[in-house]
Amino acid sequence: MTPYSGYLPYLCHMKQLITFFIILFLSGCNRNEPVSDLFRWDKQNAQADSLTVALEWAFIERDSYACISGLIARLDSATKSKYNRESADVLFWKARLQNREHHTAEAKKLLSEALARCDSSSRPYAFSRMKYLNSIISRISKGKLHSALKEYEQFYRSTDDPFMTATASVDLGHIMREVGDRKRGLAYYLYADSLYEALGVDTYHLKTSLNNASIFAEAGDSARSRSLLRNLIDNPKAKADRDFYINVLIDNWKICGDTTALISAWLLTNERGLNLIDSHTTALEMCSYLLGKGKISEAEKLCLETIKKFTPNYPLTIKAQAYKLLADIYESKGETARALTNCKIHSKLQDSLLKVHSAIEIGNIESRGEIARSEAEMESRHQIERLWTWIFVMALLMGALLVAFILMRKVQASRLSIARYHLDLEKERRSLVSSALVMEEKDNVLKSVLSDIHKMESEGKLKPEETRHLEQNVKMHLSGRQDWDHFRELFDNVHPMFHKRLKADYPELTEGDLRLATYIKVGMQGKQIARMLMLQPDTIRKNRQKLRRHLRLESEESLEDFLRTIDS
Repeated sequence: MTPYSGYLPYLCHMKQLITFFIILFLSGCNRNEPVSDLFRWDKQNAQADSLTVALEWAFIERDSYACISGLIARLDSATKSKYNRESADVLFWKARLQNREHHTAEAKKLLSEALARCDSSSRPYAFSRMKYLNSIISRISKGKLHSALKEYEQFYRSTDDPFMTATASVDLGHIMREVGDRKRGLAYYLYADSLYEALGVDTYHLKTSLNNASIFAEAGDSARSRSLLRNLIDNPKAKADRDFYINVLIDNWKICGDTTALISAWLLTNERGLNLIDSHTTALEMCSYLLGKGKISEAEKLCLETIKKFTPNYPLTIKAQAYKLLADIYESKGETARALTNCKIHSKLQDSLLKVHSAIEIGNIESRGEIARSEAEMESRHQIERLWTWIFVMALLMGALLVAFILMRKVQASRLSIARYHLDLEKERRSLVSSALVMEEKDNVLKSVLSDIHKMESEGKLKPEETRHLEQNVKMHLSGRQDWDHFRELFDNVHPMFHKRLKADYPELTEGDLRLATYIKVGMQGKQIARMLMLQPDTIRKNRQKLRRHLRLESEESLEDFLRTIDS
């Protein structure tokens, strides 16, 4: 075991997190445009996209088998691959249709083939829809199904898909309702209902409203239940879907006691020829109504007709309800023996139901525990993911701070370098001024010596030959062209572009102008310049005015400030 073995899990988590962010970035860059604002399928071609949207709506509106089959056939033609075989999408829609028709085995087979042909990396949404349907039709525990649906719900939320988020919420609501957690089931239904209403998917909005009405009734909130049912029973869209509307009418009878609704449901059931369970449920409710109205013969006839259609695998709840009604009918007719016989059958069915309900309740308790553990594990995972996200963000921040610190140090170093440059520049400028002043003082002393020599000659203390010899020696050391050239050489070392820019921008400047500009640039005052050039201060002022004209300066502009900007 290496000394770093303890860090391996953390390094793996960090690797997974970095990979996640890279995938997220790449998927964000390469995300395909969806076929519509409502359905998030990736675009393929114009015909296939329009058919995909049509199929979604066909399932929502519960169009006929023939209609949906025709749409799938057209989609198959539009997406035929080069291998001349059905696409994963076509297989998915076929599986969905078979599942709607309760042909589960065929649906599973088609779905398995669809998943094998779908590329999850390039088409994550399509793959998720197939996996979602596979979870719904697979015989897995409610706890595992709940866990899978929660993952899908979060995926659809992350991909901004409110339609499938609502669908997942409805299925989660079904699970929580089945395991006896009505409160959470209602929360899922209400959330899904708000999404369907916002999206304008009226068919599903109406169906979730009916689910909500049933749950409110089970919870004892009859006021809200009746309010929802009243809205549904008068809704034209609800009436257009006869199968759905029959359920609305039956619930109105059960919850509100609306006999008109029951009669309408019975008539629609006979007209529609619904499956046996739906028709028998309505028939038994009608028997109960007829018995209550004293129409015993009609109730007996309908009840017996319903019982004759029962099969061995028929739901025990409906069987028990039927034999209880039949016993009540015979008791009303005074046929005690027949009533007792049917009571015994009902009692046996009730015992069987009690065992089934006990088994179901035990299963529900286990499912609630499994769901609770699953949610705890999911929350734990999310907390770990959030923790690693924060660690990653903090690492990025620390990296950014380190980069900022390095840049700041470089900026400080640059500022110090600039400051040193300016200090050296100021030092050179002062050296130039000092050099110029030294030249000025030297010239003043030598001029005083010349004056004394001439005075001594006039007093007869020196011969004319001696005076000329001394005067020549002194004048040799007075500042002249050579000293100016030396001064300019020093100046050009400090301001290499000053004279070049002045000559280039202002070709009319004279040598005297350049010399005056140089002295002003190094910060010498007018009197100092006058002594340097052995001129009167008034002359220097006039030369300044001439320099300003040559530089084309306005009256409010400072000559010193202007020259300071040249080669600065």
